[in-house]
Amino acid sequence: MTSTPLGRKFPPGVLMQAIVLLLILPLIILNMLGAIVGGIWLVFRGEWALVGFGILYMIVSPFILSLALLPGIAFAAPAVMAAERHPVVGFIVGIPAIVWQFAVIALSCVWSFQASAYHLGEAPFPHILWGYAVALAPWAYMAGKERQSSGPEPDGTAVPVFFAQLGTLSMAVGTAMNPADTSFGRLLVWFLPFTVLGIVLQLIMAALVSAAYRHRY
Repeated sequence: MTSTPLGRKFPPGVLMQAIVLLLILPLIILNMLGAIVGGIWLVFRGEWALVGFGILYMIVSPFILSLALLPGIAFAAPAVMAAERHPVVGFIVGIPAIVWQFAVIALSCVWSFQASAYHLGEAPFPHILWGYAVALAPWAYMAGKERQSSGPEPDGTAVPVFFAQLGTLSMAVGTAMNPADTSFGRLLVWFLPFTVLGIVLQLIMAALVSAAYRHRY
């Protein structure tokens, strides 16, 4: 139990949840208000083309990105089948699927953020907010659909989407620090560390599942 200055005690789990909530609070605020604040701000500035591009991208990109993810599914399906009898083989076969998914997320987020934050001019912050919202909108949408279809079972979208949020937030910080350089390569450098961390965590989770299969069979 953890004591507070007022003498009240909280279970460690509750305290940990509170700390995690404080850490992800900026992401929650950005996810809720980024599109609204950034979009309205750009409309008042008369940047209708940029707002229109973002809305069009949000509508069309889930279909396009779903097609882009198909090569990874070609590895994911055999990995699931192999895991039931040969967990280690299933883990190895599934690695390209994980890497491909994160690669598609990284490239799409960087490209869409750059397109939305291009020509920042004298008002970088509405572009940054709008770029954050546009980059993550299709992934949040597809993750929501996958959660609905998977029901109570884990759907595997939580880790990729979370690290996509961190990577996009990192790009936003990098852009705010140097609005003069929004090149694809520079933004990719800001995004990639979180892609690598996400891949590592996803592989660890897959290895734990593989170990559980080995003990079961």
